[in-house]
Amino acid sequence: MKRIHHTKLILILLFLMMGNSLKANVIIDSLKIRFALVEDEQERSKIAKLIGDNYYSINQDSIIAYYELAEKYANLSTTTFVDDIEILRGYGYYNTNLTNDYDKAIIYYEEAIHIAKTNNDKRNIALIQNDLGIIFWKKGIYEKAIEYHFMADKIAEDIDDADLRMRTLLSLGVIHNEALRNEEAKLYYEEALLLAKGVGHQRAIGVIQNNIGKVLEDMGDYTNSQKQFQKALITFQNMSDDYWKGLCYYNLGNNSFLQKEYKTAIDYYDTALTLNKILQDKDREVMILSGLAKTYEAIKEYKIAIQYALKGERLLKEFDTELHHSTLISILARCYQGQGNFEKSNIYYQKNFNSTNNIESENQEQVLAKMKAMYTNEKKNNLIDQLEIINKQELIKRQRATYIFRFTSLIFLFILALLGLLFYGLKLRQLNKYNALRSKLTYDLHDNIGSSLNQIKILSSKLNNNVSEIGEQNNLSKISRIKTISNDLISNMYDLIWSIDKDKESLEDLIDHMRDHASNVFSPMDLPFKMKINSNYRNKVIDAEVKNNIYAVYKEAINNVVKHTRPVLVYIYIDVLNNQLNLKVENDKSVTLDDQYSSKKGLLSMVQRAKSIGGKLNIKNETDKFIINLQVNV
Repeated sequence: MKRIHHTKLILILLFLMMGNSLKANVIIDSLKIRFALVEDEQERSKIAKLIGDNYYSINQDSIIAYYELAEKYANLSTTTFVDDIEILRGYGYYNTNLTNDYDKAIIYYEEAIHIAKTNNDKRNIALIQNDLGIIFWKKGIYEKAIEYHFMADKIAEDIDDADLRMRTLLSLGVIHNEALRNEEAKLYYEEALLLAKGVGHQRAIGVIQNNIGKVLEDMGDYTNSQKQFQKALITFQNMSDDYWKGLCYYNLGNNSFLQKEYKTAIDYYDTALTLNKILQDKDREVMILSGLAKTYEAIKEYKIAIQYALKGERLLKEFDTELHHSTLISILARCYQGQGNFEKSNIYYQKNFNSTNNIESENQEQVLAKMKAMYTNEKKNNLIDQLEIINKQELIKRQRATYIFRFTSLIFLFILALLGLLFYGLKLRQLNKYNALRSKLTYDLHDNIGSSLNQIKILSSKLNNNVSEIGEQNNLSKISRIKTISNDLISNMYDLIWSIDKDKESLEDLIDHMRDHASNVFSPMDLPFKMKINSNYRNKVIDAEVKNNIYAVYKEAINNVVKHTRPVLVYIYIDVLNNQLNLKVENDKSVTLDDQYSSKKGLLSMVQRAKSIGGKLNIKNETDKFIINLQVNV
């Protein structure tokens, strides 16, 4: 068995004596024995840090003493940067939660985060960002606190660290609860609770249960919030964690206060205050004193309420925070008013007006008018001067608000005018577009319908003048020609009405009209045709110009098939894919009619129409077959 040196035995005895005097638990004693037995400076640094952590609910002086010891051995050894970060975070946590020296804590955290960033340690970066967020929240600088917590949560998501994510979600829940965004806070807490249970983090489970209770309380559900506080209290009692037990007792006190169970509230607050004497957390003490003050105020024990509120105010001057200040001076103002001491009441009302922006102007004026009436007999002239100052300040605020309103109104009117101009420009473009379409339709009416009517007029005149001179067969030919022209005229009129109908602008309307035209042309000729359609975009609205030009190309293609060939069967394919329409018209092997004159104007018109809408047209005019293929975006 290895012999233990006398110096080590002396260290063990000294540590055990210190442990007995401070009533240290078995864990601290075992850590002290380990510290005395090891010789490696790096290991000693780690154990000293652990001993300091375990002294949190026992003795503050011992915490800092062991942290300094950990730092000493860390400097003597070749410790890793992670050990240095742990020690710095320990100092930061101590100054945040026990001495409430937030500026000093920030210095430690900034040094720690510099080391973490230098070594690209994302987990520790996020942990320290979370720590800094808590400090700024305690200082009342919520914008900065939210910024740090969201940065930490982003890293936690990126590295997929459940424990780290749980911590950042918990912090975000606190911030949202503080901003009265309770539903969002509850969601953050519930997600954090699942992660805490997954990693088996008992302290975190208790903290989240406590915070869910706070959210439910803010939402007015006092019964369920009380159950959550009690669950959290049991969790911390099982862990012998006085720090969080104290917070649970405070929250139970506040819950009882809201339910007007004032005696129970005072008992809970007193228990929390007793536990805090061990911890010496000044921020916590102010919070509990505020709770006691408002409870004694509620039962009209103004003297006791004033004592607690003044004690809280004195403590607030010892550390940098704006939390609880407005609550305490409001209590003091109301309690002095309740005692009839209107001079002091007025002083604290004035402090409250200057320290918060949450009281509406109308309510301020009502309170000031009341104070003026009560204090007129004692310090009339002095109070009037003070009220005039406040009224001037209010006037300045209102004038500033008026200027802001006017400036905002001007900006709004400018934006409105700009939007009006944009709208007018769009309407003008649309009007020009419709005017162009109207002009085009006018030309079509003149060219197609005018020409057809003129032919009917000429044929009818000839038929009338020469009815006795010309044979019956010739007359029948002219009548047949008039019938054909009339049918074409009706068809053109129908097409014209369809082209300008605003209710016929969908792809399905175009396909239906194309089917009708094919049926009207081929059925009288006993010419069979097959129409195959592949489209999932039938309800798609297409531009009127595109629609009309597609139909014109299609109609001319059908006309060419009938005019220049005698097919056995005509195929029509329509396929719409990825907003592109493919139209194909072709006939099977047929006889070409050589006696039919072709000016090629129809083919040129098809090409021009396809080009005008950005389409591609391929035409194959073979000896026994006519094929057109149109591709265009719709």
